[in-house]
Amino acid sequence: MRWMRSVVVAGVIALLLAGGVAAEPVRLLFIDTQAGAPYDDARQATVNELRRLLSAGGRRLEVQHYSLQHYDGIATRIWHSLGEAERHHDAVVVNGTMAAQAFRALAKDQPQQRFFFLAVTDPVGLGLIDSFDHPPSANFTGVSYPVPVRERLRLLRAVMPKARTIGLIYADMPQSHSYRHWLEAALAEPEFRDLKVIYRQIPFVPSDGGQQRMARLAAAEAQQLDGLVDLFLAPNDQLGVQPYFAQALATVISKPLMGVGERDVREGWGAAFTIYADQAEAGRQLAEMLFRYVSGTPFAEIRPQPPRKFGVLYDPVLSQRFGLKQLQLPLVPVKDAAATAVDE
Repeated sequence: MRWMRSVVVAGVIALLLAGGVAAEPVRLLFIDTQAGAPYDDARQATVNELRRLLSAGGRRLEVQHYSLQHYDGIATRIWHSLGEAERHHDAVVVNGTMAAQAFRALAKDQPQQRFFFLAVTDPVGLGLIDSFDHPPSANFTGVSYPVPVRERLRLLRAVMPKARTIGLIYADMPQSHSYRHWLEAALAEPEFRDLKVIYRQIPFVPSDGGQQRMARLAAAEAQQLDGLVDLFLAPNDQLGVQPYFAQALATVISKPLMGVGERDVREGWGAAFTIYADQAEAGRQLAEMLFRYVSGTPFAEIRPQPPRKFGVLYDPVLSQRFGLKQLQLPLVPVKDAAATAVDE
């Protein structure tokens, strides 16, 4: 079974305190939804930045790391069978929507456990928090994942001003349904009423090889939609954030794909352009929240936050092929991104 368990000890040798007693380490439990983007980038940035912040005070960081890899029951096994529920953790980080959903079910009624989410599309819809305007009401806080829907649509309109019909193929997952709801709400507004989205849902395949299988299903749907749309929008779910989706679509479509992450363009997966939340920066953002908490700030004062840094990238070859306008739009300030997330 390809679920992963590893221990990372980050930091320098602890400085000795008065009396020769070493500083107590900060213990972090890190649960990824799966291996790969965007979870690896966000986790590594979190650990590195938290290690840096702690080392200034002579403190060490110990990280216990697991990846669910989509297997049913793995979260329960980690929490109960492997005894993590009984071990002392200064904080638990759930990285991705599926990890957050699993541990909400397992531990939201355990106030002694403090959870920080990362790379979660809809923490309000999952019941992790009430809103971004209020402090945590239970034992979850953290940094969310997506670029606000309206900003994706604004970039799309600026880059392809004549585009009117969008194809969106998504997996049957909680974050996908939230995103469709936000998209439909935006399309009802005067600014976007001239845009139309044709939706296609494919089943979620939770197994080894599931991402490749879903990508093949998505490619079959895309081939049928290709003559009906002006472009395709990568879904804001685990189908969209893996390379297989863009790579599969690239073999069957004649229209541009707007990606959902940085690697869609930077690593040449097949997207023509993308607007993305910087996951390394989101990891550093979460590390700052964790550092405040382990340094004595009450958990109730650690408010959830949207990502604070966005970027726009274009594939030069595909942009030329499709005649895209390569614009660098003013991106949403943090406070406006928070307001957008709450409204949606």
